Amino acid sequence: MKKLLLTAAIVLVLALAGCGTKEKASGEGSKNVTVNIGIQQSLGPLMLAQNQKWFEKEFKKIGVNVKWTEFQSGPPQFEGLASGNLDFGQVGNSPVISGQGADIPFLEIANSSDGLKGNAILVGKNSKIKNIKDLKGKKIAVAKGSSGFNLLYRALDQNGLKPSDVKIIQLQPDEAQPAFENGSVDAWSIWEPFISLQT
Repeated sequence: MKKLLLTAAIVLVLALAGCGTKEKASGEGSKNVTVNIGIQQSLGPLMLAQNQKWFEKEFKKIGVNVKWTEFQSGPPQFEGLASGNLDFGQVGNSPVISGQGADIPFLEIANSSDGLKGNAILVGKNSKIKNIKDLKGKKIAVAKGSSGFNLLYRALDQNGLKPSDVKIIQLQPDEAQPAFENGSVDAWSIWEPFISLQT
């Protein structure tokens, strides 16, 4: 894992002339380069890299700074990429598709998981909801355009339900978590580590 991330870092260094934020160093004519990395509260290689400071250690060898920016979900992160405020990050499947649909210029350089167990639709421990069809008429929290959003729409479709059959409440994870925990919504379509935090 570390070798993959460091290889990606070296590749990015070669492209820094066109993507990093450059700032003049005080008292010098030279310029410093900062690599801007987007990260979410999701289990993945970037979280490990941030905790271990792998990028900081490697980029420091060539005088490059690292700045981390946390996002609640992939769509806002792609907005940062589109505006030139981010150089790279890690997102789920749906934000990538949305980014392609919006003609945002980016490259997908790695796939960290197949997503089969990284998303789930959660209900309360004492909920009467036992299957997807039981969601009809219920309030479901989800971040629009996220991998949880994709899971929810696919699950509804595969079980003969339309989005209009449920009440979709568009909330980012920091808003959805308390809403789910206090019962303001009946279900929550979300990804790790939020799944494990609730089970």
